[in-house]
Order: sequence, then C-alpha cells, then structure tokens
Amino acid sequence: MRGKTQILRALPTLNERELTLVWRDVRRAADVAAIGGASESEWHNYLDVESAIEHECERRFGTKPNDYLNREGSDELPQIYARIFKRRKKESVAK
Repeated sequence: MRGKTQILRALPTLNERELTLVWRDVRRAADVAAIGGASESEWHNYLDVESAIEHECERRFGTKPNDYLNREGSDELPQIYARIFKRRKKESVAK
C-alpha cells in the first residue's frame, strides 16, 4: 500500500466524513488486493489502515464508520488524498 504512513499520520486532522470516505476507499482497495493476488503483507497494510481509521472514529466520535454500500462522496477522495500527501511533503521539506 502506497502512502500508509502518510494516511496514518493524517488521521487526527480529518473530519468524520473524510475519515469515512477514506475508510470506505481503503476497504475497497483491501478487497481488490485480496482478490487480485497481492501479497499477504500488502493486504495486511490495508487492514492496518482500515483498523486505525475505525479506532480513530471510535475514539473521536464514539462509533465506527458504517458506510458499506454508499458511493456518495467518492468524487471528494482525490482532494482528501491530495491534502494528506501534500501535508506530508511540507513536513519533509521543513525538516
């Protein structure tokens, strides 16, 4: 999984809707990885991120995301990921 560290670091900065959208996308990617023949370690990376998002939502909002069949908001994902990865690049440049 590309960007696992950046996503995990950005979780506290995302709101509930953004966390849910990223969680849904990571779940979908984990399914694709499992079906598509990704290695077990690659698949576990997706599961780790999925679990971290669930814990973050439970800690901050009192409930795990439950948005399995909803595709609404998928067009927002590129902007969310751009913020996640842009933020990490700024931190690297500052160091």
